[in-house]
Amino acid sequence: MNRKTQVAVIAVLALGGSYVLADAFDLTPGLITTRPVADSAQEYPSIEPIGASDPTSPVFDEEVAVPSTQAVSAAITGFVDDSRLKGDPSVRVTDTQTGEELGALNETEARLPASNQKLLTSVVALEELGPDTTIKTTASFADGTLYLVGGGDVMLAAGEGDPAAVNGHAGLGDLADQVAEQLTEQGETSIKLSVDSSLFSGTDYHPDVEGSDTAYVMPMSPIAVDFGRNDSGQYGTDPGGDAVSVFADALSERGIKADVIDPATAPDNATTIGTVESASVRVWVDLMLTDSNNSLAEVLGHLVGVSQGEEGTFEGAAQATTDILTSLDYPMEGVKVADNSG
Repeated sequence: MNRKTQVAVIAVLALGGSYVLADAFDLTPGLITTRPVADSAQEYPSIEPIGASDPTSPVFDEEVAVPSTQAVSAAITGFVDDSRLKGDPSVRVTDTQTGEELGALNETEARLPASNQKLLTSVVALEELGPDTTIKTTASFADGTLYLVGGGDVMLAAGEGDPAAVNGHAGLGDLADQVAEQLTEQGETSIKLSVDSSLFSGTDYHPDVEGSDTAYVMPMSPIAVDFGRNDSGQYGTDPGGDAVSVFADALSERGIKADVIDPATAPDNATTIGTVESASVRVWVDLMLTDSNNSLAEVLGHLVGVSQGEEGTFEGAAQATTDILTSLDYPMEGVKVADNSG
């Protein structure tokens, strides 16, 4: 072997050794590796069914002693003296098995319920509206004007709805798809567009809600996109107006020029050319209670009022709530319902 051949062989061996080394440390593709061999995947775990207690029947442990009246009194005193407590409390502790009162403090004094009020709203909404009821948002057309009619859904999505969501279940984009198709078939490419918010009337806020309190609830409207919140998460001042602007843009994207005009009530001769539906009232109630959502509580109250033949106002909602609770034999002596969110 001459010198040139020897050099070439050494170079090839050197390159080969470098590649093997690189392969071993996973710097180049290959079969060799220095990594530890991974364990094989474990079998997917199975789920063992468990028994469930009757949710309507409380479970009691008979071995747990009922606290003495002295212990309950001490607990109430500790609660009242806690610096974190704000306001004036009314307390009553009762043994639910025997009905015996174990301790009390100002138990006959009426208090503002705060968000406990939403429990009453849940009862009347499920009773009056029905747990499986959905709320419709419709588009009706008459004489060159399209009316975006609010039915109470204030959780519309700006675009496509999400069937798995509560907030955003129905979408204005989906409604625009239906409307654009219908108008195109009728030869309409330019229309006037108005929002119909006539389902609710009266004030935007309960009279007792003012100043900074308005940051915690939307102005009442039977239609809104994401509760009428803006990009910063704050409530806007005109949920219906914001919704119709979003709808106009959606129609424009689909070839329908929409000139937004003042709010108006759809006339009797208007034809419905599009409808989207919310998640069920049952799911609305769940969201309201989970998030303690003031806006949703007030909307449900207004819907209950309308369903009961009252006006879609705070006063109508309060009256309907009181009437339904009374009809269900709830003890209403001394109870004055003012709103539905607390």
